[in-house]
Amino acid sequence: MKPITVLTQAGPLAASLHNGRERYRYFVRSVVDSAVLWGLHDGDGWVSLTDSQGYRNLPLWPSPVCARLCARRDWARCTAAGIDLHDFLTVWLPDMAALEMGVEVFATPLHNGFVVPARQLRDHLLAHLADPAWTPPGDAGWYDLPTHPGAS
Repeated sequence: MKPITVLTQAGPLAASLHNGRERYRYFVRSVVDSAVLWGLHDGDGWVSLTDSQGYRNLPLWPSPVCARLCARRDWARCTAAGIDLHDFLTVWLPDMAALEMGVEVFATPLHNGFVVPARQLRDHLLAHLADPAWTPPGDAGWYDLPTHPGAS
């Protein structure tokens, strides 16, 4: 993986300013290009969120910089940790789908991420792997998540 420099931070940070759909598309492209996605780990396990219907969601980001930006308040002691894309596609997402978990994609300190069902994210990542020109549709099956504990 490339060292984190101002230049490598510029892409994710600039993308974080756009709307959620653009962040989602950036997330898919970036994760496929780097073969790593990033979550927050607190030493005991990965942080997750529970939505108003009681479903658990795993917040993920396209870079450690973006993940660290959301490691505030309840998540202040968390560190950014990478997840190999191959492992995520073959182990994590099938297990998450079986548990009816979703993924909160690319929240920022100012904006919530979007929750995508695990199966749908898997389909989108595989589609982009198969065809780098492929882009997720405008309505990718996501829904807004109320503000997460690390956001404000």
